[in-house]
Amino acid sequence: MAIESVDFTWDGIRKLSQKNRGTNWPVVYILYNEDTAYIGETCNLSNRLAQHRSNKKLDSLNRAVMITDDDFNKSVTLDYEQTLIKLFKIDKKYMVRNRNRGQSACHEYYDRNLYESKMPIIWKELFSKNLTRRTYGDLINDNMYKYSPY
Repeated sequence: MAIESVDFTWDGIRKLSQKNRGTNWPVVYILYNEDTAYIGETCNLSNRLAQHRSNKKLDSLNRAVMITDDDFNKSVTLDYEQTLIKLFKIDKKYMVRNRNRGQSACHEYYDRNLYESKMPIIWKELFSKNLTRRTYGDLINDNMYKYSPY
């Protein structure tokens, strides 16, 4: 698993289009600035970031990270997107700009338990990069998480 910073500029997006996982691999990404974040998933990150860069509603977001793994598939990224939106809303470091809860990934999929067990590792890495305020353990033990409608 890797969590990499991505240059969220037109030049950075062009360079991303030349990277192995920049155009043809399922990824989860986080766009953010000092106080706002947007979480998404895609199978073509350079195209998706170009769409976001052109969107006036997201133009204040100036940084990005992508989360990749050799074993990612579409079901996993949908699930991670949804989980990260929920966790970021409860963490409250950023105002989350997603208009919805993420695309539905409430279905079972192959090895879901294995992928769910990787979420604390992802969160720990995000925490170490100062992208979150609270640890994973603190969040999942928070009553807002336990009783969240998300």
